[in-house]
Amino acid sequence: MVKDTEAYIGGHLKIAPDVRDALLHGNAVVALESTIISHGMPYPENLCTAKEVEAVVKENGAIPATIAILDGVPCIGNFLRYIVLSFYCFHVEIILHW
Repeated sequence: MVKDTEAYIGGHLKIAPDVRDALLHGNAVVALESTIISHGMPYPENLCTAKEVEAVVKENGAIPATIAILDGVPCIGNFLRYIVLSFYCFHVEIILHW
């Protein structure tokens, strides 16, 4: 899941390159909470809303930094694709065990 371009800080925190660069250059970064996807809204509104919010942040000149714990690692940045994948895998696992 981790790409060479993704930064780890002290091996415990993953930050997406665009967020890291924005912070280093003093550009605007907006922290977004991932709980809207996991238990804040029903599917598929949760994913649509998360994508829309990230788009609004970008349209206004800031970098969206969605915060989530993925595979036990705190992640900050554009990790929505991983969050969505984790969401689907979780629900498939529940269905298979049901």
